[in-house]
Amino acid sequence: MAVARVNTSGQGARSLGAGHATLTGVFAAAYFGGVGYPEKVTMGGQVLVQLTGVFAVAAWSGVVTWILLKLSDALAGMRVQPEEENEGLDTVLHNEKGYNL
Repeated sequence: MAVARVNTSGQGARSLGAGHATLTGVFAAAYFGGVGYPEKVTMGGQVLVQLTGVFAVAAWSGVVTWILLKLSDALAGMRVQPEEENEGLDTVLHNEKGYNL
C-alpha cells in the first residue's frame, strides 16, 4: 500500500489545507468516487458551504490572533524601549556585538 507524503511546513501547507477543504465539495460527488450529495444539493452549493467554512476559520483565527497579540502587548510588551533599540539589541540583551563595522 502506497503512503502519500504531505509537506506540512511553511505557507504552502496552509494554503493547500484551505484548497483541499474547498475541493472536498467537488470530490464528494459520486462521479469522483465520493458519497454523493443529498437531494437538492449541487456541487456548487456544497463548494459554497466549504468556502464559507474556510473563510469562517480564517476570520476566527485572525480575530483570536489579534486578541492574543493585544493581551501579550498589555502584559509583557511587544517592543523594546526606543533607547535599547537605537543602541542595538545584541548589546543590550546579550552584551555582544552582532557585527564588527
